[in-house]
Amino acid sequence: MRLRRSGWRSLKRPKTDVSAMPGCLNVARSRLLQRSQDGYALLVSVVVIATVLVMLATVTARRVQDGFFASIDLHQATQAQALALGCAHVALLNRATDSLYAGNEIMTIQEESCTIFPITGSFIDVEASVQERYYRIHIELTADEPPAIASWERVVSF
Repeated sequence: MRLRRSGWRSLKRPKTDVSAMPGCLNVARSRLLQRSQDGYALLVSVVVIATVLVMLATVTARRVQDGFFASIDLHQATQAQALALGCAHVALLNRATDSLYAGNEIMTIQEESCTIFPITGSFIDVEASVQERYYRIHIELTADEPPAIASWERVVSF
């Protein structure tokens, strides 16, 4: 057989009569269906695994974030407590050295404030705030001179 100038393109394939081979078509068709079902199962598996991993990552990130914010809240509450205790000690010291000390002052320490409310009778009220975390102390003094502490308690409000 001689090749023409156009090369291998000019060669014609012999036609195959597929109607004579019905079994082959069924085998080919079943293989094709099996491959598409395998591909579908693989796709569903990948989607399910990806969804589970995204959910796991989201839950982990939320727990880390919650822990971080809880740590910040605890730190601010501790700072407010320390500031209120310091102001209470200042008020007690001022009252012990001056029986006419009336309180009613605001103290600022490192950009945070503490309020010593006006002293009424034998009661001293102190409030400190750090980033909207409040700590309030109510102190009751004895009538002695210099006064002694009769009670000291943290309160929610005055």
